[in-house]
Amino acid sequence: MALTKVIGAGAEGLTLSSTSLTIANGLTLTDGNVTLASGHGIDFAATANSGGSMSSELLDDYEEGTWSPTASTGLSYGFQEGRYVKIGTLVFASFDIDCDSVSASGNILGNLPFTTANTTANFGIVNIGYYSSITTGVNWLSGYTRTNLTSLYFTGNSSSHQTIQHNTFNVFNDTTRILGNLTYHAA
Repeated sequence: MALTKVIGAGAEGLTLSSTSLTIANGLTLTDGNVTLASGHGIDFAATANSGGSMSSELLDDYEEGTWSPTASTGLSYGFQEGRYVKIGTLVFASFDIDCDSVSASGNILGNLPFTTANTTANFGIVNIGYYSSITTGVNWLSGYTRTNLTSLYFTGNSSSHQTIQHNTFNVFNDTTRILGNLTYHAA
């Protein structure tokens, strides 16, 4: 099919072919959604201006939802709430967990909404806004994700140590509550 110019009121700059539609002066929808086929997205290739090593300029995923964070040793919870937004491969997630009963103490929070990417130097960062009744007394509490997993690891600094402890202290007990958020790259 040859290119066809559509002529009519308000159709100036609109070109149609069997494989594409070109709109010269922008697109305005008064109602409805733009739906893209799986594996496709918004291509920003016209702005190839990265100073680093770029692997894609295609925005091909957006999602919002909820998730249920789980303590590695948790048996029951007062509540376990989580929300997330995923844009491309970048995940922003928040959580609020309140343990009622644990089988043993631990420092892993699992059931992240997406598996972390399996690439080098892919460590997500966890920020803690509030915590109470954790097993090991700390001056501060934080955390990180590791590659190709659906869990995060809590880290901190207790008053008896000069450096950050990770995987060496316990967080969860029967009355622990932790509110936080994290950012990481999904697989």
